[in-house]
Amino acid sequence: HTGERPYTCATCGKSFKRSSLLQTHLRVHTGLRAFRCAQCGLTFKWASHYQYHLRQHSGERPYRCPTCPKA
Repeated sequence: HTGERPYTCATCGKSFKRSSLLQTHLRVHTGLRAFRCAQCGLTFKWASHYQYHLRQHSGERPYRCPTCPKA
C-alpha cells in the first residue's frame, strides 16, 4: 500500500508494482506473441484475446443478451 513502483520499463519509463506486470507490459515494445492456438496456429500478445479466439473454435457463447434469447 506504499504506492512504490520499483520495476521500470527501460523503453518508455512506465513503472510497475510487480515484475510480472513489467514483463507483460514489455510485449507492447517487443511484439512477443506468447499465446499460440493449438488448432490453427494463430498467435496472440494478450491472454484475453487468446481466450476470445478459442471460443471461436468451440462455438461457446457465454454472454447472453438480457432482453432476448440470443447469445
